[in-house]
Amino acid sequence: MKIIMALFLFVLILIGLFTMIGVIFLKGLSNFISGLFKSSKNNNEYYQYSSNQSANKKDKTVIIEGEVVRDTFIQEYIKDINKLKIGLDSDIASSLSSLTNVMKNMDSYIENHKNNEKDVKIMTEHYIPELLKHIKVYKEFSYGSFTSKHHEDIKNELLETINMVTNAYSTVLSEFYDSMALSVSSSLDAIKASIKLKGYVK
Repeated sequence: MKIIMALFLFVLILIGLFTMIGVIFLKGLSNFISGLFKSSKNNNEYYQYSSNQSANKKDKTVIIEGEVVRDTFIQEYIKDINKLKIGLDSDIASSLSSLTNVMKNMDSYIENHKNNEKDVKIMTEHYIPELLKHIKVYKEFSYGSFTSKHHEDIKNELLETINMVTNAYSTVLSEFYDSMALSVSSSLDAIKASIKLKGYVK
């Protein structure tokens, strides 16, 4: 009788253990399956890109930094000059082409030397808008139904002014490059002097 009771208790204990193991296993399996569905849902999150490259993820906004290329202040003025140049006398149009060429060179320079940008911007915004205004007036003189006796005088003064502005840009640009050349030369001289001083070369 005692043996039967002991066996009965042993069977009950085994059943309890197997039941607990089964519950733990099922709970773990449930969590695992739930995690798979959650991961799948996260992988299918919705992103919407707009022109400023912002992304919407759930209810949060993530800004993806990107480079937006815009015309520089010089390039904007070059466009204005090129528009006004259409239909002008060949000699004035040629002078304006020379001006825009040196302005392009200046724009390329300050792209790599931002420390000079402020000075160039002050110069550009002081002279170019005034020049554009007078070019527009000249076009009115040239293509209006009435021809003024001052037409040639205005043309000559306009040509002289355009050439002076072109020379001003050329002078400033030349000074920038001269300064850069002196700086490079001084730096190279310092390197050579240091090498000789330390006895690396005879």
